[in-house]
Amino acid sequence: MWVIDHEEDLPIVMDNNTGSVWDIGFTPDSNYLIASCNNGEVRIWPTDTRILAEQVCPKMQRNMTQEEWYSYVGKEKEVPYESTCKSLLIESH
Repeated sequence: MWVIDHEEDLPIVMDNNTGSVWDIGFTPDSNYLIASCNNGEVRIWPTDTRILAEQVCPKMQRNMTQEEWYSYVGKEKEVPYESTCKSLLIESH
């Protein structure tokens, strides 16, 4: 999947399914991407960053550093650095 506003970025690879994808689409609010597979599985990926943070933050030990943010999320001019998981430190001590 590509973010069309940033075509130069590498695509996001969603490889956690075990079958071939028969159909794929976004929910009407665009908060989720849903895929149905030939083995009967239905995969759901959040596309809204707040929803993703709600799912990921409880599993995290620390927030991203600025360098990690710029590598994986976006450059300062595009997506300013922020502490996504408000209850976590930047680095564990």
